[in-house]
Amino acid sequence: MAKNHGFRTKLWIESFVASWLVYFVIWLFFSIISISFEPFNFLAKTIEETQLTDLYFSKLSNNEVDTGIVLVNVGSLDRQGIALLVDKVGSFNPSAIALDVFFSKEADTAGTALLSEVFRRHSERLILPVFFLEEEAQPDPAYIEFPDITYGHANLITNKDRTLPVRAFHPYYSHGDEKTYAFSAETVKKASPEAFEKFAGRHEHNVMINYIGGEDAFRSFSFEEVFAGGEELVPSFRNKIVIIGFLRAQNCDLEDLNDLFFTPMNEHIAGRAHLDMSGAVINANIVSMMLSGRYIRQVPSWLTFAISFILLYLHMVLFLFFASQTSVWYFPTSKFVQLVSISGILFLVFVLFKHSMILFTTRFLLTGMFVSTEIVLIYEAAAALAYKLIGYRSILIHHH
Repeated sequence: MAKNHGFRTKLWIESFVASWLVYFVIWLFFSIISISFEPFNFLAKTIEETQLTDLYFSKLSNNEVDTGIVLVNVGSLDRQGIALLVDKVGSFNPSAIALDVFFSKEADTAGTALLSEVFRRHSERLILPVFFLEEEAQPDPAYIEFPDITYGHANLITNKDRTLPVRAFHPYYSHGDEKTYAFSAETVKKASPEAFEKFAGRHEHNVMINYIGGEDAFRSFSFEEVFAGGEELVPSFRNKIVIIGFLRAQNCDLEDLNDLFFTPMNEHIAGRAHLDMSGAVINANIVSMMLSGRYIRQVPSWLTFAISFILLYLHMVLFLFFASQTSVWYFPTSKFVQLVSISGILFLVFVLFKHSMILFTTRFLLTGMFVSTEIVLIYEAAAALAYKLIGYRSILIHHH
């Protein structure tokens, strides 16, 4: 009995040590090996850039259209054309007009005066974007700032070369005593102050985007259709949120591709080949999320780590027990348990996200689960070395 009690005590203690060894190897993998060895670099990058939400959104199909949001393709219109388009849309009495277009000071033209006139006319429901310089803590001065117009920052969270999908955005940037809220948030504020207040009260540093679809999830028009339309278009725009910008599905010039991004809606989860969504459609998804109140809730980092460590620890107890009993059946038995556990964890986390929009980050848990059976072998070698050096007999030191 005493011998069995001693074995169980060692099993729990050594499993705890082996679990921390797993996390040390993961840290080594992401911070050192991935930098110096190209194949590992690619693998580490793929693991870091892929999230469970990508699998969910990439397979999401649109069964409904959010009729409260209307997209209008600005195409290749110049400033005079954009001014006329905004004026025409404004005549349809929408609840808000979000013009997702930047106007550079260097490209100043005669159309700027017409823009100013039209913007003043529709200032009560017009929102313009500004690119916020985080290091300077101020809006980018390269773009025109029209007076008496509501601005919202259009920064989307990705990397410099935009290979990372846009999964989230900052709710606001602070500069001095002022806050510049997101472009989408300011749009919602015009149309639904109640929905904006709920958003502003969430106090999140990054807000995950609950995508409902691409351009086909919203009703869209080309600028030609708007200009050619008359009273028959009024019902499609009245009291709707109208987002004017570049749309991928309709004609746009190559220079407009700088407004395209990777998103979790991309059909190719890893190794994305094509930029799949324009900034205007991303903002439409954010606006739809705010109006519906269907936010993604993330499990706190500390709780994620605690749950991940407990699950990994319990598996290490099982794997060390297998390794201590037999070396012949260790790999087939442990690999079977590993496969069943990973599949079960993915299924449960996926169901949790699908039905309650609660996101549990599994990247480090699953990485740990993948390498845990091999880590046992490393631990066994370390245990043999400890036995030779200090005489400590691990449960993995077999009697002969």
